[in-house]
Amino acid sequence: MLKRASKLMLLLSVAALAWGYWQYSRHAWLNIQVIDESAEPAAANTYVSTPPAVAFNIQLHSATGVYLADLYRVDDYGTYMARHPNANIGTCSHYNNGAVATKPNTYQECFTLYSAWLATWVKQLAQAQVTLSNCSLPPQALTVYQGAADWWLWWLPLPHMNGTLYADYSFTLRFNSTTCGGF
Repeated sequence: MLKRASKLMLLLSVAALAWGYWQYSRHAWLNIQVIDESAEPAAANTYVSTPPAVAFNIQLHSATGVYLADLYRVDDYGTYMARHPNANIGTCSHYNNGAVATKPNTYQECFTLYSAWLATWVKQLAQAQVTLSNCSLPPQALTVYQGAADWWLWWLPLPHMNGTLYADYSFTLRFNSTTCGGF
C-alpha cells in the first residue's frame, strides 16, 4: 500500500512539474531597452528615450531576415513593447485608459494572448532594423537573454505570479540618432 501511494505521489509530482513547464514554454515576456547614445553621457546607461525630434521605426527580424514584429513606444519614459499584429491586442496598453470596447475584454485576457504570441517567435529574434527620420541604419545584431527559469515554482501560492508562468527574455538596442551610426 505504501509503495503504491509513493508511486502515485511521484506520478502526481511529475505531472505537476510537466504542466508547469508546458505553461512556461507557451507564454513569454520581453523586456526591451532602447538607448539613443546621442543622449548625454551620464544618461547613456539608463532607460533613455529617443529625443522627440527624431522619429524612428524599429522592426525585429530573425537571423534569416524574416520579419517578426514592430517595436512601439508605449509611454514617455522610454518603455517599448513589440506590437501584436491584431490591433485589438497591440501592446495591451490601451487598457490603461479604461475605454475598451473590443475583444479581449480585460487586460488579463489581452496579455494572455499577447504573451502566447511572443512565445511563438521570441527565440528566433536576432536583429533589429532601425529607420530614423534622416536615414536607415544597417541591421543591428541583438543578443537576447533568457532569464532564470523558475517554472518549477508555479505551484507556490504567490499572488504576484497570478498562477501564469512567463519565460522572461530581454535585449538592449543601442543607436546614435545624431550620427546615424555608432553601433
